[in-house]
Amino acid sequence: MRARRRVIAPTGLVLVAAVSVSCSSGSSRQAAGSASSSPTAVASPTAQASSTASASPTASASVTAPASSAFVPSCSGVAYRQIVASDGTRISVNERGSGARGVLMLPQYQASACGGWDEQARHLVTAGYHVLMLEYRCTDPSTCPADAAAQSQLPLDAAAGVAALHAAGATKVVIVGASAGGTLAVVSGAAAGPLVNGVVDLSGPADVSDLYGGAPGVIDSGLAAPKLAVPALFVVSEADPSTSVSEITAVYKSVPVTAKKLLVLPAEGGHGWDTLSYSGPAGDVQKELDDFLAAHD
Repeated sequence: MRARRRVIAPTGLVLVAAVSVSCSSGSSRQAAGSASSSPTAVASPTAQASSTASASPTASASVTAPASSAFVPSCSGVAYRQIVASDGTRISVNERGSGARGVLMLPQYQASACGGWDEQARHLVTAGYHVLMLEYRCTDPSTCPADAAAQSQLPLDAAAGVAALHAAGATKVVIVGASAGGTLAVVSGAAAGPLVNGVVDLSGPADVSDLYGGAPGVIDSGLAAPKLAVPALFVVSEADPSTSVSEITAVYKSVPVTAKKLLVLPAEGGHGWDTLSYSGPAGDVQKELDDFLAAHD
């Protein structure tokens, strides 16, 4: 059974800080996370222009520009900026590239988007995509609402990310999520309607609501899949300890569109973003992702 994570309200985390921010590759979730690399703090660049706000799927996201003397977190030297979800929560995103072909990248549970998606983001930018890596609410360096019920509203974060990409010039957006991020990709893609052009779910368990302290159904791809009206790519490995082939197959079958694909990898195929390293008899997952984006983004 998956462990339920604890959420601790932030102790005043904002982008404008007197000292640099350091966090581990696991989501320094104001609880504990796993470790690798993560956002680091650098001197802020000049203030960024803001766009109009709301994080609903039909509105653009607002941007908070830090003071030029502040220290802000960064990933591979690229400073984070903040967008605002529809409930007012400030969500940190790391933007790479520019242009009309947007990709929103959602991380795994208790993991930093910087730590897990950085290499893939650089690959996609080189291929001409406009990438936005998103750090969930209550995960450094995003902020955390005091209301416990609001802490599980990750679909609002993803909606803000989609809106931010459109506000920055993207005319198409594909959501790519790993593990719990894959679950959220399906949920958000179903909710966003025509603002999203495709979703990629890498090993997403059907319902991850409990991981984020939410009631059942808050982040549930099984419930969302019948409403998903865009192309979808699903990837799962046999013997995955966090989900199962049958669980993801059920979600896949519930998606009503015909432009969908399910890749079932052998046990060594890995979980979440690690599946992108698999290339063998079951397929080449990186190539499958690249082909999917080329066709739909």
